[in-house]
Amino acid sequence: MEVIDINTTFDSPFFHALARDAVDRCDGRGDFEAITAIIMSSTAFEAFMNELAQYACTESKKDGSSTMVATLGVSLLKAIDEWKSPTDKYDLAWEIIHGKAIDKGSGSRQKLKTLFDLRNGLVHNKAEETFLIIDPSKKDSIDGQGEWLGQILELYVIPKYVKSLQSDCLFPLEPEQLRWTSRICNRQVAEWAFTLVAKSTEELITGDFLPVEFKSRLQEQSLAGYGWRNKKYVR
Repeated sequence: MEVIDINTTFDSPFFHALARDAVDRCDGRGDFEAITAIIMSSTAFEAFMNELAQYACTESKKDGSSTMVATLGVSLLKAIDEWKSPTDKYDLAWEIIHGKAIDKGSGSRQKLKTLFDLRNGLVHNKAEETFLIIDPSKKDSIDGQGEWLGQILELYVIPKYVKSLQSDCLFPLEPEQLRWTSRICNRQVAEWAFTLVAKSTEELITGDFLPVEFKSRLQEQSLAGYGWRNKKYVR
């Protein structure tokens, strides 16, 4: 059997579509599908970073490939072998493609850290110590003798990455007696995750540094082209 060419698979749009379906199922009645949207959006992003590594490596084997593409492929495959995080691979790719280090403390990059901290908190969930308190401000009537001291409440610790979502007004600060895994279950959080991974990957390949054909294939077939495809094909 003769091999006439080599190619690369792209599954990131499929996982992103699963995230979109989960967002659409957030209908205001619990919205637990937001957790599915978060996990599938993160999965789509991680799949894209691995696709970018393989695609660059595959294309670098062809005649006339650019030095940047070859460097991108080798560097990302090495990062995969070293079990680097998806955001670490993103930072590495950014520096190669844009010729400078990314600012990790602002914009999409900062929000990516929040997303993956959130995803890790969900898929590697740990039990936590809670606090039982008596809230005297909660008034209630009692029958018979005795004095009403207040309502017993259970308060939960809120992780830093969940507070980041609160600061972006994706869900309210109260009530404290609601576990964070339930707080994040709303359509706004689901749409935030879905939109973020598409936006951040698009930003990664934006600019004049990547070869035109290389970038065009990413726009046509990968997560990074979600916004581009919507503008070009959706009417």
